[in-house]
Amino acid sequence: MDGGREARVSRYREKRRTRLFSKKIRYEVRKLNAEKRPRMKGRFVKRATAGGGASVAIAGLA
Repeated sequence: MDGGREARVSRYREKRRTRLFSKKIRYEVRKLNAEKRPRMKGRFVKRATAGGGASVAIAGLA
């Protein structure tokens, strides 16, 4: 029992030591698309278009 616990604790410590806290971008395309999307206060928002705006306003009133 004791040896098993030692092995588990040492494995935990090794994993904790090698943790990476830096952000890794896996898909470059997703990053490029996200950079193109409009944001407001850091959050993604829908694009305001000439035709789409009126339908959204009408849908909001219904």
